[in-house]
Amino acid sequence: MSLWLDEEFIQRLSPLLGRFHKQSSHTFAFRCPFCGDSHKSKSKTRGYLFRHGSRYFFKCHNCNESGSLRTFLKQVNESLYHEYQLQSIKDSRPDYVAPTVTVPKVVAPKAVDLVPVSELPPEHLASQYLASRQLPEAAWPHFYFTDEWMTWVKSLGWDYAYKEDHKPRLVIPWFFEGLLGAQFRALDGSHQRYTTLKSTEDAQKIYGWDRVNNSRRIYLVEGPFDSWFVPNGVAAMGSDLERVRQNFLQDEDVVFVWDNEPRNAMIVNSLDKAIKRNESVVIWPTNFDIKDLNDMHLAGIQVPKLVRERTFKGLTAQLEFSRWKKC
Repeated sequence: MSLWLDEEFIQRLSPLLGRFHKQSSHTFAFRCPFCGDSHKSKSKTRGYLFRHGSRYFFKCHNCNESGSLRTFLKQVNESLYHEYQLQSIKDSRPDYVAPTVTVPKVVAPKAVDLVPVSELPPEHLASQYLASRQLPEAAWPHFYFTDEWMTWVKSLGWDYAYKEDHKPRLVIPWFFEGLLGAQFRALDGSHQRYTTLKSTEDAQKIYGWDRVNNSRRIYLVEGPFDSWFVPNGVAAMGSDLERVRQNFLQDEDVVFVWDNEPRNAMIVNSLDKAIKRNESVVIWPTNFDIKDLNDMHLAGIQVPKLVRERTFKGLTAQLEFSRWKKC
């Protein structure tokens, strides 16, 4: 691949990168678009594009995100990435003629082509499961049932090779300008309780985007079930809450709500970073041993009230954090 092509696209990308500047003949610095670089100092530029051999690579010396220029383009600007891909092919094959492609407009479906749990009888396995978790009635139409999960997955054109086993599963889909993926919860006591499948390899995980109100305060939690026990909840479907903040909620009023795991080094580290960025965070009471919001609800706790009371920011958050963490 030609260096001139890499450098041409670096220059085209430069207006999108904060404080972009050339450090040397083959090194460019800017504010990292993934971690924000620094919320305290707007002058820090710890994201770099640099030449190594015959290619350019990205590296952030703050969050340690790294990869090829190709990957960086794909993450930062899809349009430039597709142009780069096409130009790369033309560069290696001068006789190449790009085909004409009609890209259909992606529209979020109004419903998933499965039976929602809200339409199943009370004695049904899926109904009993949601009842056991005390999910509010408003949540039930957003959960689905199937005993032919791979038949459904293949009907969507998703590329997975699991065998159809006809086991009962709860289907938890998530949307963003269309169906991005689904989490399957086994209801037969299988050892592997959860399986998460995405529509494409690059599809982001965010549960609740189709019902969130961006003009109100948003509570960013880990699990889909937990998102139903706070007002205006969104789930990262994992502990990587910063990813959802960066990719979907950059300008919104967000409260980070990690699970109560004071001995989990990854969560402790993430919470520490969020506090230093002056984010609003929930820090659970000391010696409070219930892990997630759903379990707190099952224990009889008024979750919205507790979350409001335990939301902190700045110096108060630092103090509460030092009392809570155990690693």
